[in-house]
Amino acid sequence: MTLLLLSALTGCGGEGAEVATQEAIALPDAPGVRIEEAVVQAQTARIELSLPAQVEASSDATLAAPMGGYVEYVGVAPGDHVKKGQALARIDARSRKAQHEIASAQSEQADAELARVQALGDAVSAQQLLAAETQARIARANADLAKVNLNRSAIVSPFAGRVADVFIEVGEVAGPGTATVRVVRNDTVTLDVSVNDREIAQLATGQSVEFRTQSLPDVYTGRITSIGAAADTRTRTFSAEVEVPNPDRDLLPGMIGRVALEKTVAEDAIVIPQDWVITGLSQTGVFVDVDETAVWTPIEISDFVGDQAVVSAGLTAGDAVITKGGRDLADGDPLIVVRSGVCCDDGQVAW
Repeated sequence: MTLLLLSALTGCGGEGAEVATQEAIALPDAPGVRIEEAVVQAQTARIELSLPAQVEASSDATLAAPMGGYVEYVGVAPGDHVKKGQALARIDARSRKAQHEIASAQSEQADAELARVQALGDAVSAQQLLAAETQARIARANADLAKVNLNRSAIVSPFAGRVADVFIEVGEVAGPGTATVRVVRNDTVTLDVSVNDREIAQLATGQSVEFRTQSLPDVYTGRITSIGAAADTRTRTFSAEVEVPNPDRDLLPGMIGRVALEKTVAEDAIVIPQDWVITGLSQTGVFVDVDETAVWTPIEISDFVGDQAVVSAGLTAGDAVITKGGRDLADGDPLIVVRSGVCCDDGQVAW
């Protein structure tokens, strides 16, 4: 309490002034700043994310006819399961088989002629020998090329999977490069996950995630296999891929759902909402209530968990951090505590 001494001057007429009394008058102290505060406690900093995802085939191949030609055979239909190496269709196989036989016969003939010329020894000139060797090499190359073309007349599945589409019919003439059959691998699927810039730092290759879709009742477990190095310039989101085993082949490409991810950021840590933190010109900190007096306390933040900050230095369990009214304070201001609670339960103060 502050005491102000007033001298009361009384005049009874005439000259001179006599000091009659000195009274001590009590005036109230300057009022404190009204604030709310929460006592911080050590806890586990854990992040929980729920991210949109779309199912994609882990392998997806649209097979084409390299050289085109007459469609002689189509052996699959959409929905069929196929094995690796299985022939799905044949295009102009008969004519290419005939071309291969012709080229093989010419190669055999050229080899025989080369052997005859070599057997003559010095009776043939070097030029004749070179010509025979060249013809044999050309004939062998033509035979090899004909064999390649024959093999390519068969449309073969490059992996075990399921037929998603068939684009040709027997009797058609397909042009070079025409799409014939689309095959997808679905015993394992890939999830394409969209991640914003605040969440991408919480993901790591190898992390376990759970996937749910409204189409199916089951929960599927997978692992993050890759994380995009840059954001999409149109959506401003990053892309991550998750591989999910799909032995029953229930998950189909095009299904959408959400990926759930949990990660422990720190054990036995002080975690406070970000909006309690005050950023100054040279320091980041909070105000702490010490005996109803505001004390500026610099802090260090090691990580962010959603809208929460993990404090690595500056605060200890039991400190009463000012949660509301702190931005109007100065170091040493007196305080009036309006409400006090405990920090924090899922980021919320328990009052």
